[in-house]
Amino acid sequence: RELLAEPGKHEGCSGTRKVDDVISDLRAQAAANNRGSALLNELIDAYSLEVVNAYMGHVQENAELAVRSMLRSMACELMARGGVEDTKGGHKVKLTSTDYMDDGSPIQLELTIAATDGSAFFDFTGTGAQVYGNWNCPEAVTYAAIIYCLRALVGTEIPLNQGCFAPIKAHVPENSLLSPADGAAVVGGNVLTSQRVTDVVLSAFQAAANSQVKQACWHRNVSLLLVVGYVSESCVSASGLHEQFYFRK
Repeated sequence: RELLAEPGKHEGCSGTRKVDDVISDLRAQAAANNRGSALLNELIDAYSLEVVNAYMGHVQENAELAVRSMLRSMACELMARGGVEDTKGGHKVKLTSTDYMDDGSPIQLELTIAATDGSAFFDFTGTGAQVYGNWNCPEAVTYAAIIYCLRALVGTEIPLNQGCFAPIKAHVPENSLLSPADGAAVVGGNVLTSQRVTDVVLSAFQAAANSQVKQACWHRNVSLLLVVGYVSESCVSASGLHEQFYFRK
């Protein structure tokens, strides 16, 4: 409790306003981790550490193969369809997509897919600089948006795991909207900007028309300065699937 109240000792700052809620959340997280640890130990007792480690590797290897297969198929399909930049003698395809935040900040992606080994390079060079607002997006959230899109595009059922990233490399410019400096406000980036990153990635893959992506989910972050302090809430609305919306299967 003393640690959570510590910021309130400094002029112009306040400590945690809902101490009991925060402590309850921390206890719940600790309990979830303890339960997960207990279940893992049960698994090891039943099958041995060697077998459990092996299957953890198998799950990640399977995810890598699934993503590579999807990327190879995607590259070949896009080259056959035409209208994309073909590099390296037909072995790589380059795709681009750009979208904008409400303040005009661009989120720009150049995606290069190698048809030979099923690898991909996500280059966010050209993305706008970090902002003074609170919708800067931590780099980890940017990567989370990428892996979400990859798993959504894979045609097989795989658990979400680090193996999905094995064929992937990415560049996110420092001090940009998607990789802000320490101290930049990021409360809205996890819920607001991450959705725009997802839109840009899916649009680059031509998995859905950009207008349909935007229609699929409308999202705004509402920030309120109340008597009790600062509050940030997400307001989301969405349109259901429609016969005129032709999403990629």
